[in-house]
This record gives sequence, structure tokens and C-alpha cells, in this order.
Amino acid sequence: SELTFAPNTLVDADSPALTLTLRLNTAAAGTIRLNTAAASAAGVTLGGDATAPTLSGSGAAISAFLEKTGAVNVTLAVDATDPALELTATDGREISRASLPLAATQPLAIKAGYNGGSLEIIDIRGNDLRLNRFTLSKTTLGPLNDELTIQRLTEPSLVLTASGGPDRYVFDAGNTQSDTVRSVELKDSAAKDLANDTLVMRMKSLQFSTTGNVLQLGSGEVLSGVERVVWDEGLRELVVIGDVVTLKPLEGQTKVDLGQTRLRVEAERLVVQGTIQAKSVTLDVSGLVELNGELLDGDGKAVNPGSARVARPVALDAGNVDLGSLVAGAAGAGLQIVPTDPSTPIKLGTSAGVSARSAGASLSLDPSGLANANLPVLARTRCRWARVDRRLRSPPTWW
Repeated sequence: SELTFAPNTLVDADSPALTLTLRLNTAAAGTIRLNTAAASAAGVTLGGDATAPTLSGSGAAISAFLEKTGAVNVTLAVDATDPALELTATDGREISRASLPLAATQPLAIKAGYNGGSLEIIDIRGNDLRLNRFTLSKTTLGPLNDELTIQRLTEPSLVLTASGGPDRYVFDAGNTQSDTVRSVELKDSAAKDLANDTLVMRMKSLQFSTTGNVLQLGSGEVLSGVERVVWDEGLRELVVIGDVVTLKPLEGQTKVDLGQTRLRVEAERLVVQGTIQAKSVTLDVSGLVELNGELLDGDGKAVNPGSARVARPVALDAGNVDLGSLVAGAAGAGLQIVPTDPSTPIKLGTSAGVSARSAGASLSLDPSGLANANLPVLARTRCRWARVDRRLRSPPTWW
């Protein structure tokens, strides 16, 4: 596959000559080829080998080379696990490193969508088949790279059997309206085709979610409200996408092991409750990762969060708490109040102050009683957030 970089990828203000080394994060992940003609035209000298090629020249020349289509080609191994392109630049005195995650994708042969009452299938040639007032109970995708998006579940349970090619099953969570749990089952084939497949749990924005974007995980199972997806052993990857997402073991469990299934999370904020283990865990989280437990890889080792910021809440002893002292003693500290019973009233300050109620729960803030605390506060009810100004002298604003 050809990689094309953005303009001015490499900039150094005071070094006339640089050396850039490209390599994959593991030798078994694949190989890298550089276009010699493009390098000569850009005034760049090539070196190294297919596992770690180098480019030498000025920052402008190397950047010009990287911008050219076809200058850098990467061939990933079929069984490459979470491949990444690692770049190391040096001027002989200082060293700068960066890592870019890679993903091998193929054109979709079939793209299908099912919303609990209609089915639409579009093939690679653009042919479109639509079935209305149609209930899908069992199906198998084609032998190539296919994608099925499920938007809503009805009865009976939907059973999907794996087929050839790296297929994707995308589930748009939170659209099913039911008093009972509705299910999707991913069945493996005799050829073990599930080992190439990916399940994507795509969550709503938190402000529109009726489940709080909480996903309960079990061995070969994920539960979101009244929607459950179960799979046979061997699923390649579980991907969770959302703005704010909470992952926790199923009710009554403190730890879940996803076995040979990889876990990938793409979110703005991630909350982990309990212990979650997978063959590998990749965190693409732009904001905070709140660990109320552990994330473990297949060897039982703690997962490296990469560039994500991690917070580990510490439970406070019962009794009075001086918030001012708490913040003064730990930069960036915060207080999270989690009642055992969701209907428990929470009061901050000496009087009722400003109240907000949602689904039986209530939160009371007394700005005058907290005026001298000088604490930033972000208060959340079940359905919405309230921001109180830094010195808590004004009522909260809701959004």
C-alpha cells in the first residue's frame, strides 16, 4: 500500500542535514519499500534495508519525498497484530521519534444494512437490492470482504455465520426499543472464518444515549441495555467507538477475559470498571482514561495506555472531606460522588440551593455555601451535565 505524508512532515530549523529511519513496530509486521526514482528527484539518499530503510538529506528534501504518491510503500503481513510505522529523525545530536498506527483495508465487495424491518445490500458494482417489511433471522455474508451494519433488533434473534474474507459487523447501539433483551449471534464457520472478522460497537453521543454508553463485557459477549451480541470463540477484534464510553464486566463479575479477541477503543473519554483482559488492547482515546480496575493483555500484563492520560480514582474514607485540602495536596485532583442507590439525593453546601432532578435522582448545589472553596466543578445528572463557575458564585448552566 502507498503511504503519502502531509506537507512539511519533517522540519528542523537549524540542521542542514537529517536522517530519517522508517521501520514497522515488529519485524514480522511486514516490509517497507522506498521509490529510488522519487528519492533521486527529491535529492534524498536512501540506505538501510526493507525492514528499516533510511532517508538522508535536508528536512525540506525529505519532506518533499514523503509527499510524493508512491514514494513509500508498505506491505503488511496477513497476521500482523496492531502494526505501526515508527519514524526516527536525527541530526546527529538530537533524536525525535513518532509512531503511526496502520490498518490494512480492502474494498468492500458487499455493504449491507439491516434496521429490524428492512434490508439493503449494495455490491461493489453499485447494484442495490432493498427488501422492505422484511425480518432477517439468519444470514451469511459473501466470500470476500463484506460489511453488515445493524441498526435495530427485533425478534427472533439474528444469527450471522462467518464466511471468507475479513468481514465487519457494525452494530449501532441504543436504537432497539424492547422490554426484553434482543440478541445477535456471530457463529463461526467450519473453516474458522471468524478469526478474520471484526465486531464494531458504535455508541451514540452520550447526551442522546439511554444506556449511559455502558457496555458490559463477558467471555464472548457484550451487553448494551437491551441489546446483546454474542460470538463464538475466535472473533478477531472487538472495536468500541463513542465519545464517552464505560466498559465493565457483566453483572456479578469482577473480571472478564476476551480470550483471543483483540479490543480496540476509539473514544474521547474511557471509563474502565473491573478487570478486562484481551489478546491485545489498543486505546485511541483523546481525553482521559479512568481506571477503576485494570486493562490486561493476553499475557496478563498491564496495557500501555500510549499517549492517553490515565486517572486512577482512590476511594475516600467515610466522613467529612475538606475539598480545599484535597485539591491543594494533589494537583489535578477531583471528586466523584457515586451513590450506591441512583435515587440518593446529593447535596453540596449548607442549603437546598439550586436543584436538578432526573429519573428520581437529585443534585443540590449551594453556591453561597461553597463560594470560598475556589473549586472548579462539573456536575453530572443521569441525562445532562451542569457547569458551575470556578468560584461557585452563580447558578449552574445546563446543556
